[in-house]
Amino acid sequence: MLRYDESKLIARLEALSPRARVAFAAACAERLRAYFGYPNSPPTPRVLEGALEALQRAIHKELPDATLQAAVDACEASLDIDDDAVAAVLYACGAQGSESAQAAAWAARRGYEARDRLVSEALDVDFNLERAEQRVLGHPIVQAELQQQANDLELLAASSDQGPTVLARARQAGNTRDAV
Repeated sequence: MLRYDESKLIARLEALSPRARVAFAAACAERLRAYFGYPNSPPTPRVLEGALEALQRAIHKELPDATLQAAVDACEASLDIDDDAVAAVLYACGAQGSESAQAAAWAARRGYEARDRLVSEALDVDFNLERAEQRVLGHPIVQAELQQQANDLELLAASSDQGPTVLARARQAGNTRDAV
């Protein structure tokens, strides 16, 4: 069974190129797109979409850092930064800076925690019971996100040129929220 282990994740992220770390974090954020506003399902706000697009363009060096910062500022000014999808985007944008491995790990954590919360609430898990956390962690939705993160890391470790592939898969996966 896969687990979220932040220290191991950071070590793996530090072995990647800075661009690959950002691609990993952006992929985590992309997969959370459908989780915006959880437990409701409002449409993804244009400002969040704009930040995701700016992030992808920044990865490919198609726009200046100031433009990405403007997208981040717009998200922070108009959206709930505690929302998992919003926070993951902000962490992914922060993965371009000096603390890039930590920020990328935080984006991954938001992906894991969003699935954990979805499963816990849908199954009405009582965490006072023995093995409750194991039940949630072992759920296919939680395991699928952790496996996708592991797959992304493997692809990016093999070649940082895999960033577009990782992002394309994540964008497709981010179009629907997991069903429990």
